[in-house]
Amino acid sequence: MRNIIGVLLIGLSVSCSNKIELDGNWVISEMRFNGKSVYPNTVSKEFSIEFNVAGYEGAEKLSFQSLDSTIILPGFDSEKLLGTFSFKTDKIGIKLNNPSNYTNSEYDLAKEIYLGEFEIIKYPNKYILGLKSNSTGIKLINEDYLLKEKIDDFFNY
Repeated sequence: MRNIIGVLLIGLSVSCSNKIELDGNWVISEMRFNGKSVYPNTVSKEFSIEFNVAGYEGAEKLSFQSLDSTIILPGFDSEKLLGTFSFKTDKIGIKLNNPSNYTNSEYDLAKEIYLGEFEIIKYPNKYILGLKSNSTGIKLINEDYLLKEKIDDFFNY
């Protein structure tokens, strides 16, 4: 009986450690579309102060909010896109809120890249993940993790 409980506890701890926490900002470190390297360039009329980590200055981000399943996507020479996501164990689906608001041709590339279903690629470091569809590959790094690493480096210097 003890062995069974031990095996169950080990299995539970392993399965919990593999859980993906999407909430927050994820810095885009790489992006490919139809086999070519691409990178977003959000154009915004808003004033904002951005946090930058060495090596990721000006980096674009995807922002996930699990509470209401919203996602903020960077634009391609356009403003940010607002959408929703659905999350399953190894897949994530992305849809736009009010797609009729995004009829301008500037949004065409962004919609082709971001919308649809993506396989979630797990890396050994749980703060890095990939999203892969038929046409798009995106490698993301958790912004909080990058900040923590930068602070640790600063105090260990």
